[in-house]
Amino acid sequence: MLRYTNAKDVDSVLEIYKMASESLKTDGVDQWQNEGPNKSTLIKDMEMEYSYVLEEKGEIKGTAAIIFDGEKTYDLIFNGNWLNEEEYCTIHRFAVNVNYRQEGNAGKMLRKIEKICLSKGIYNIRIDTHEDNFKMRNFLEKNGFLECGRIFLRNGDLRVAYQKVL
Repeated sequence: MLRYTNAKDVDSVLEIYKMASESLKTDGVDQWQNEGPNKSTLIKDMEMEYSYVLEEKGEIKGTAAIIFDGEKTYDLIFNGNWLNEEEYCTIHRFAVNVNYRQEGNAGKMLRKIEKICLSKGIYNIRIDTHEDNFKMRNFLEKNGFLECGRIFLRNGDLRVAYQKVL
């Protein structure tokens, strides 16, 4: 089940953030190393009702921020174009618990996000990732996302931008 994150989930989500940061570091990806998501990020996401968890049999297996308010950093895209200018969902802080990584939880979580989008009449999803995060880039491409160009985060870091039309 994909549901809003609640106070009881905070430690599990923070542990998933930590696992993801360590995995990225091991892979040589300079993402989530210095300014990765933390407790204040999570609390803000929870207050805004952006933060979701994938829960199965009482275990938190994944987390993501699902945002329907647009994304300011997506207003300017370089070396490409968005597929369209229609309303979209933004996914941030998409991560799975490494202890359950081989269960297909990233795909399960994405399918559930897509269902939420469709239920709201949203037919586009946008997401970005670090250029060197080949695991995430391959996952996105395997799941129907198209590389659209490059965007800059608020801190100036460059990211590869993807979009999927549902």
